[in-house]
Amino acid sequence: MDASLLSSLTPEQLAQLPAGQPPPGVVSNFDNPDSIAGSAIAPISFFLAVMIIVMAMRMYCRVFILKSVGLDDWTALLASMFATGLAGTALYQLSMNWFGPHSWDVRLTVYLSPTFNSLIFVLSMMVSVASFLVKISVLLFIGRVFPRRVSPKSAIAIWIGLAINIVAYCTLIIYTGVTCAPRSSDHGQLPGGCTAKLRQNQGIATASVNAALDLYVLAVAVPSILHLQMTMKRKLGIIAVLSMGVVACAFSLVSLYYRTGTDPNEDPSRNQTVPLIFTVLEPVFGIITACLPTLPALWVEISNKAGSSIRSLFSRSRTTVSGSFDQSHSNKEFKRNNYEMGNGWAVLKGNSRSLDKSESNTFVHDIEQMPINPSRNAYNID
Repeated sequence: MDASLLSSLTPEQLAQLPAGQPPPGVVSNFDNPDSIAGSAIAPISFFLAVMIIVMAMRMYCRVFILKSVGLDDWTALLASMFATGLAGTALYQLSMNWFGPHSWDVRLTVYLSPTFNSLIFVLSMMVSVASFLVKISVLLFIGRVFPRRVSPKSAIAIWIGLAINIVAYCTLIIYTGVTCAPRSSDHGQLPGGCTAKLRQNQGIATASVNAALDLYVLAVAVPSILHLQMTMKRKLGIIAVLSMGVVACAFSLVSLYYRTGTDPNEDPSRNQTVPLIFTVLEPVFGIITACLPTLPALWVEISNKAGSSIRSLFSRSRTTVSGSFDQSHSNKEFKRNNYEMGNGWAVLKGNSRSLDKSESNTFVHDIEQMPINPSRNAYNID
């Protein structure tokens, strides 16, 4: 619609105009539109909650258990903050039905509002910043596991990856900031040059860089892990964890597919909803993957504490049972029709026989031999 015509309309008249032209015979429904926003809110909310929990577990493990917090941990924490802001921005837009309904079911005033345009810009910036920090965190973690003195080739590959990451994302961030930052002189509107097509191209570039760097990280990590002095089973386990980054790469490729296969000007509020889901989930899932190698140490710590509690419980039980037998030695006995020992556990039987003190101690000893998990260092790969 012509800008001069829009300026001549009153706010009430603008509020009755749809953001897109409805098909013939279709009437705009602003109050209760058909929307797929709920289908987008559910996965974003779920993986955001998982990311926050896993990130908290990682920091707890590093600070209180391993007592070794590195630059990769702080970078991952910063990345999780930007990813939370990214997901929160997307969830707000979806909850307001700015994405999800058809464009003809969205009021034109939404697209003209300074809040909408500012959040579109914030969304574009946070995607790049969060993805940038995730890749930095993963590369720093690999560098921590494979220092230069241990694996010079891996160290060189990591530095090359860091350089590519910095150059690529800084270029995207600066270009997006220059071309699409809302102008206060234009009442919070996006610049005229920041068209839907330009924003689509920026999204394509971001998704392409994300996918390429995800594959690069795997190409650096897997060969280095195979040369570690550990069992093949453990090597494959670490590779399997890091290979979950392929899922993040898949998110980037799906987003890339949808962005290249749609017209940015054709029903954007509906057609851009699915790409929005995968755009948000890519850095979120990347953070989850980056946190997984640290979590086994937390599990071992919890298992050790649980094992100590079980050991303490049965030690007290042994003292109680032994004292009981000492007191009843002269006038009491355990009949076979009451209890019989079987595989270290007492079971009810129907015959009679005395159970002496040595047998009771054997019973408690068998229980104490329950397997206890290995020490926390078993999974400390620092």
